[in-house]
Amino acid sequence: MKHISLFKKLDSSRFDELGFQLKSTYLYKDEMNGLTILSSEAKEHDEIFVSSKDDEWVIEQYGLIIDYSFHIGRCKTLFEKGEGVAMNDSALSVYIIHTNPENRFRKSDKVYTIYENSKDIDVTKSIIIPANSIEEYLNVEVVLVLEKKSSKPCLPQFVEVDGSILGTIKEYKLSFRGQGSLFPIVEISKPDSPLWNIEFDYDDPDTSQFVDCVKLVINKDHKDYRYLDVKDESSFCSRLLIEIMQSSILQLLLHMLDEKQLNGFDLATHGSIKQFVNYLIEVKDLDISTAKSISDSLKNYLDKHEGEI
Repeated sequence: MKHISLFKKLDSSRFDELGFQLKSTYLYKDEMNGLTILSSEAKEHDEIFVSSKDDEWVIEQYGLIIDYSFHIGRCKTLFEKGEGVAMNDSALSVYIIHTNPENRFRKSDKVYTIYENSKDIDVTKSIIIPANSIEEYLNVEVVLVLEKKSSKPCLPQFVEVDGSILGTIKEYKLSFRGQGSLFPIVEISKPDSPLWNIEFDYDDPDTSQFVDCVKLVINKDHKDYRYLDVKDESSFCSRLLIEIMQSSILQLLLHMLDEKQLNGFDLATHGSIKQFVNYLIEVKDLDISTAKSISDSLKNYLDKHEGEI
């Protein structure tokens, strides 16, 4: 059955008439706590690729900061007369919503409140997407919402329920490159060393920062390095990388299991080792009840995502 809206809503073409503009800058905090600007590239079908030039940025590891700049003009035309969608004494709001259903992530932020007497609006908004909260992509939706209904009897064409969405201003998808590894990868050059090794050294998994204390070390001078070199398309073996990732994460988790550290996740601080493990449990369905269940559930997840590693 076709959905029929019983109150007036705006489509994206109407927002174009209002002079709506949205500009975005993508950044992340590096290991020195400095801000680094990421590259963005618009693709077809309202999709934007976000990446770092050196492939150092991984959204699971560093998270993402988005600085938005909004412009809205002719606000008065949103109210009552002509093509309006609300009574004159109502209050409207612009919200920006970020979602990733696969990671069970949703974040809704108010940008600005619009009144009948509002002038042209120019406002900035900084949104932080935490580390270990999403991977692969992020859906972005900018919507117009009835923040506060009129105190007067509402005309029949207008909605009178606070929080109702009156129109989608803009909708697109952010896709992320370099999201393959679940934790930091460091490359070294040691001819007599093994191809790879997992290193972890921490004091307290509740507070020790994951990016500072855990790393997968890959040896570029090893004879088999070409199988892990993503730039060598003829030799690169994603299956080998998956096996290494599985073994590396498994070593860390089994160590924590032996140390009786796979509990009390509510005490984990932002960016900590425990938070990373909790992310695997809640988002990746990791089963930490036994050593075998850890191994099996981890293998199951990585096998399903072979093409993304």
